Amino acid sequence: MFTDDPLTVRSTVVKAIHVTELRQTIDALRTRFGLGTFAWTDVTLSPGVMPVKAIHVTELGAALNDVYGAAGSPAPTYTHAVLTERATVIAAVDIAELRAATLAIW
Repeated sequence: MFTDDPLTVRSTVVKAIHVTELRQTIDALRTRFGLGTFAWTDVTLSPGVMPVKAIHVTELGAALNDVYGAAGSPAPTYTHAVLTERATVIAAVDIAELRAATLAIW
């Protein structure tokens, strides 16, 4: 379902495709649970051109938490609960946790 699955923590480089795939899957979930698609920052991510930013991962978590709320389930917890732009390095664990939370409610 996802590129580079499973991700290898500490060795997989986070790529734009990882964010793009999660956005598509989360938007499908949002539709399934009666929510509209999320208003993503940087709607189109260009692989190899645009780096993955803290805002991208923060938005993924927020959009997914909305799904959990609509499902009446408690929101997942993440290793990096707060990501700071230009200070937090986006790691494979961030994407892996979002993927796991997405698949858990799928």
